[in-house]
Amino acid sequence: MFNSLQSRLLLISAVVLAVAIATIAILASIYTGETFRGFVASDAQARTARIVLALSNHYQTYGIWDNRVQPLLDNMATTTGYYIFLYNPTGQPLYKSNDAGNFPQFPVNNVMPQPQGQAPNQGVNPGQGPRGPNNPNPQGNGPFGPRTRPNFEPFVPININNTIVGFIHTLPIPNAPAINQAAFQESNNINLLIAATVAGAVAVGLSYILARTVTAPLASLTRAAKRLAKGDLSQRVHITERGEIGELAEAFNMMAESLERNEQLRRNMVSDVAHELRTPLTNIRGYLEAMQDGLLEPKPELLASLYEETMLVNRLINDLQQL
Repeated sequence: MFNSLQSRLLLISAVVLAVAIATIAILASIYTGETFRGFVASDAQARTARIVLALSNHYQTYGIWDNRVQPLLDNMATTTGYYIFLYNPTGQPLYKSNDAGNFPQFPVNNVMPQPQGQAPNQGVNPGQGPRGPNNPNPQGNGPFGPRTRPNFEPFVPININNTIVGFIHTLPIPNAPAINQAAFQESNNINLLIAATVAGAVAVGLSYILARTVTAPLASLTRAAKRLAKGDLSQRVHITERGEIGELAEAFNMMAESLERNEQLRRNMVSDVAHELRTPLTNIRGYLEAMQDGLLEPKPELLASLYEETMLVNRLINDLQQL
């Protein structure tokens, strides 16, 4: 199946194209996935920043975390697609958005020491939000341990004038309108597969056309060489291409022309030799027939003449052997 040059060229082109397209598709998928994950992370940070900004403005307006923050939490949860949990500066749960569930445990190393004289107003009953359980130690001096430099992830501080007035923690709301990373990646991979398939089909088609274009002169040379081998010395190939194939076609035509010229010379020579042989043979035959009929006697002169004619025939045969 792959004995012909055209099939081999097509196979080589198809393999190279398949490897190239697969490599491009894989790299594109990886790059798109990384870019999309970065976009999702940036989008999440932007949504969290919106929540922090809204709560900061609320605190600057009222100076306290109380029930008036609840509608804001519910509204921000709806618009951002995140459950929101609000903590006071010592990590005590205060309020949360609707249907948010239990408060996540606040890490002990998340507590930020407050500058002396700048403790924020934490409400009348810190930790007594209507949708949050009381912290077992509302003063924050027990399970939270010593107040060290905070590690805020995934708890984000609400900072006003270099003073932390609270923390928020967010969790994605299931089935909320948001970017579905897995679905996007799957769709992107399917689109890449379709694009790679179409590109591969087009590339194979073009490779087939190019392979036929390259091998067409060779096919013409092959047909002419087969007819030449069968004795048709008039075969010539008409190839206008330059380069190696053009030189090969020119050499073939020169060879065919030389063979045809030599064949014509051979025929002319054989014809000439046949003509030269016919004269002495005719003389010998005539003398022999005359002697058989009794018209001539085998005299020494006649025999000498016949001997000379035979020697002439012998020389012509020797010359023919040398050729």
